[in-house]
Amino acid sequence: MDIYEYFNSPDVAAHCRSIGHAFNAFESAIMISQCYIKTFEEKLAAYRAIIRELPDMEVPETPNFRKVSSLHKHLDWIISYEENRLKKFLERESGAVYQYSGELFTAYESALTCALEAATLSEDEKYGNMSDVLRIDIHKKYPDTDYFFWAVHVRSGDIVNLESYLPAEDEDPSRILDCYIDVPAPFKKGDLVEHSGKGGFIGNLFVLRSLSCDSEHHENWVMNMDTSDMTAYVHYLGGEDGNDVNCECMHFYPNLQYCRRELEGDERILKYVSLYMQDKICLCELLGIQKFLFADEVRSKAKKCADKGNANLDASQKELLFR
Repeated sequence: MDIYEYFNSPDVAAHCRSIGHAFNAFESAIMISQCYIKTFEEKLAAYRAIIRELPDMEVPETPNFRKVSSLHKHLDWIISYEENRLKKFLERESGAVYQYSGELFTAYESALTCALEAATLSEDEKYGNMSDVLRIDIHKKYPDTDYFFWAVHVRSGDIVNLESYLPAEDEDPSRILDCYIDVPAPFKKGDLVEHSGKGGFIGNLFVLRSLSCDSEHHENWVMNMDTSDMTAYVHYLGGEDGNDVNCECMHFYPNLQYCRRELEGDERILKYVSLYMQDKICLCELLGIQKFLFADEVRSKAKKCADKGNANLDASQKELLFR
């Protein structure tokens, strides 16, 4: 098994491969659990490959699970648990309904057929770093309760992630994989990066400030940390209008990749924040560029308003108005 095939970020995978960084069985299982570019079945197959190919090991107590003496046996439990969850999600149950985009169905097959027929690929619906797939969410709900399944599919109809909240649900053995690990990354302060998937509430485009693994204190925290603590501290565009440069952290930094696209609109300021943080431009230049971009935005909005109010002006008159 090539563990790097289960990395969501091709840049982090390439870096780890280039430095020959080895992942033990537990670390490999964690990276597989975080993977969203492989199907649900492919991830279970990868757990089986760990059992076959990597040495067994003891796992100390983690923030979310007790100590286990054999990771191999525990992965067997995870595989069985996940297969049973998938079976329950797929089976037709009296009183349960499937929901896709507001429509309700009594059978999973009907919901999936509807979803695949309605699916169209658009730029903001890409899931992971696979440009030819579409994220499709199908829920299984139990009316008048808080219980549910949530399955994320790709364009082929394959499930890539399955979450659930069920009554008297057995202890979830996969919680052991919610644990902090160090993953080498190629990024440095000031790099312009983006989330390899859909990002979160702060979007998916960032200027990197630092990674949690770079902290001189993080070694003392590791045993009390989980994957949510694998953070990148970043600048991003936010605020009421979505064009203010703010700072925050994003979770699970191994999902970052270099931003290689040309930035447009308000995003352009992050390119220059990146250059400033890498000492490639000075503060005066950054502030000057900010004034220019702001003026450009005001002009663009004024032109749109004027175009609506001056629809009868010919091209030469509009050119004089906005010269």
